[in-house]
Amino acid sequence: MKHKMKHHSLKQSGVGKFSYIFLAIMSVVFLFPMFLAIMVSITSQDSIRQFGFQIIPTEFSLEAYRMLLDEYGSSLLRSMTLTVGTGIIQPVLSIILTVCMAYPLSQPDFKGRDFWRKYLVVTMLFSGGLIPTYILYTKYLHLKNNILIYLLPSIGAWNVFLFRTFFVNIDKAMVESAKIDGATNFQILFKIMLPLTKPLVAMNFFNGFLGRWNDITTPLYYVTEKKLYTIQFLLQQMLMSAETAKSLLIQGFEVDASALTIPIESIRYALAVIGALPVLIIFPYIQKFYAKGIMLGSTKG
Repeated sequence: MKHKMKHHSLKQSGVGKFSYIFLAIMSVVFLFPMFLAIMVSITSQDSIRQFGFQIIPTEFSLEAYRMLLDEYGSSLLRSMTLTVGTGIIQPVLSIILTVCMAYPLSQPDFKGRDFWRKYLVVTMLFSGGLIPTYILYTKYLHLKNNILIYLLPSIGAWNVFLFRTFFVNIDKAMVESAKIDGATNFQILFKIMLPLTKPLVAMNFFNGFLGRWNDITTPLYYVTEKKLYTIQFLLQQMLMSAETAKSLLIQGFEVDASALTIPIESIRYALAVIGALPVLIIFPYIQKFYAKGIMLGSTKG
């Protein structure tokens, strides 16, 4: 018996060591591209031309960041403020509406529950399409060059079913006790149900924020004013501007003398760092809620 327990313990120890080694390797694989982007972004252009991309640069330079801040400092601050602000407000509105739709669907006495569940399934299979959506937003809602285009709440059927599944599995005695004490449905939802779904809320909030942070299509379709550019769209425009100036110079066109000194490779990776680093800093602090939210949403109801 002791021999079997010892053998089982050694087996578990071996699996544990393999898991740590595997996770360490995967961490290096996933983090290396970001590390390389940071290194290239602080490498001088002459060093890149001479030695190519290096893990440890032979000549450090912050010229790319200096040029970006000098040329686009105010635009970067404005776009980042806009993106972060709408990236917080829009997911909050979406979560509130999603929860308000999911809770009734979790109640067995809600009339029309089956109809709305089937309706949500249909919306998962079919969407309105780009052209009808564009006509709706621009012609009827007048959201062209309007900040409200970033604040339109999104109710995803998948998220509705995630919250509904969790609500169905909450202890019914807790809900009944609240009703006996005179609590209304809204009080039950926001004072009892919602606090229990913090991990699920965190997961949905982060997904919504990440979607806004990486949003390029919305300003591409609905925005022409620079003051309403999202951070990723602005970064794309900055990169295109630098590459265009460099291309014109190579083709022999007369351009501004500053184009001669544009560290295009460093700028490309500096923009990647500016676009990705804030999210990489935030995610470790909420990843435990994110993982728990996924597990909560997978509970069968």
